[in-house]
Amino acid sequence: MFVAGVAIAVAGVVVGGGVASAHHPEISAIASCDNIVRWTAYAWNGPDDASRTNPDVVVTYSVDLGASMPLTSGQFSPGDFQFSGQFPWPAGATRVDITVTAVGAWGNGFGGGDARSVMVRLDCSETTTTVQETTTTVQETTTTTVPATTTTTTQVASNAPTTIATTTTAVASNAPTTTVARGLPRTGGDNGPMALVALGLCLIGLSLVLTARRIQA
Repeated sequence: MFVAGVAIAVAGVVVGGGVASAHHPEISAIASCDNIVRWTAYAWNGPDDASRTNPDVVVTYSVDLGASMPLTSGQFSPGDFQFSGQFPWPAGATRVDITVTAVGAWGNGFGGGDARSVMVRLDCSETTTTVQETTTTVQETTTTTVPATTTTTTQVASNAPTTIATTTTAVASNAPTTTVARGLPRTGGDNGPMALVALGLCLIGLSLVLTARRIQA
């Protein structure tokens, strides 16, 4: 019996704790580039309207894990189980924590006190696009029109006789020069007959010498 009683007590604590923890508020928030924090508090998704109804819900916030400061209060009611708000991003802050607490009792009789928090950071990087301006310089061209020039050619007829000049060019030559000697003028007497007589005597003498050698042989 003792063991059974302890088991029943533990089961009651577990079930009661689970039911109590199911009744809670929710919070969502975002920080935009315009330095505004926007948040929304809403009831948990209970089985019926009574389990989601709460007349006293408080929203607070803290900057960089500092002291909690009140922001606003509201309620969850049938047909509108949420409420929203916004506030400027604190100057110089790196993070903001927003907390919603269900202070009042829930519509089905469960007590309040449960809370939820959300951490928000401002992370907005602005992108600057630089457009390079290009200047195009167009050189101006001036066209000058020159008037046409007319050339007149006049042919003059001439009846004067035409004189052709002839030029004679002497060409130097390295060829040897041949000189033909002409007969010299004859001087003295004619020696022809005397030469014939001498030749005859030589022939006679030669003939005698040959005859004498044959006789000796």
